[in-house]
Amino acid sequence: MKFELGVEIVDRFHGAGAGTRARDAFVARFQQGNVPEQIERITLTTDGAPQRLANVLKNAGLVASTSDGNRMIDLDTRANAKLWRRGPSIISMRPA
Repeated sequence: MKFELGVEIVDRFHGAGAGTRARDAFVARFQQGNVPEQIERITLTTDGAPQRLANVLKNAGLVASTSDGNRMIDLDTRANAKLWRRGPSIISMRPA
């Protein structure tokens, strides 16, 4: 029932077929555990010193500020949902 309602709402706002595609993507990612086909790769340059996770998230463009990053870390489940809405990313850090 929830999937049917979700499909209908998404179709209304994003066009026919968008709801079915969103449902299928949800099922593949969260129920079947599939990895998305396209994962954005982000490379950050660092001086080798330890980095706070909130700073890494901000420097990668995944959050607007370090405060937002800290809130995302504190709200673990909600943070994952918000970050996944942007799309999955791989962050690599290299020494300068």
